[in-house]
Amino acid sequence: MKQRFSFILALALTSGAAFCADTPAPTPPPAAPAPAPALSPEAVALKEKMQGTWTVVAANRGGNEMPEEAKKMMTVIIKDDAIIIKTAKREEVANIILLDVSKTPAWIDLQPDKKEDKSLGLVKLDGDTLEICFSKREPVVRPAAVAGGQGIAYLKLARQK
Repeated sequence: MKQRFSFILALALTSGAAFCADTPAPTPPPAAPAPAPALSPEAVALKEKMQGTWTVVAANRGGNEMPEEAKKMMTVIIKDDAIIIKTAKREEVANIILLDVSKTPAWIDLQPDKKEDKSLGLVKLDGDTLEICFSKREPVVRPAAVAGGQGIAYLKLARQK
């Protein structure tokens, strides 16, 4: 019985080796996406100053001003790499994947949670006032100025004290 088992095992191993020799190697999985570039010390300083809870002073989407009542019900929280926009009905999260302060105004790229498309934007911080805008049009292009307009979402925020 042991001989028969050994013979079957040897046959299986030999057949498997021959099979593997004729079979091409499996294709390796695709490489992981490249990590976001490291932030410059100036960008890290700006991101640290942006941290906190913000009240909406002005909001414009596609050239249409948000009603006052809706602005009062909206809060923006910037924590670590996340920008969280809370309203009475929902919460949206976008991750900061680029902050380039070598540009004037500074460039900011956001990756909305659960979406593959990134948003290209601009950010301006002046004391306790933060302005941020990003493109909502296809193809995605960076806005020319920190302002609202056609295909642009714009927020002017005041730091909560």
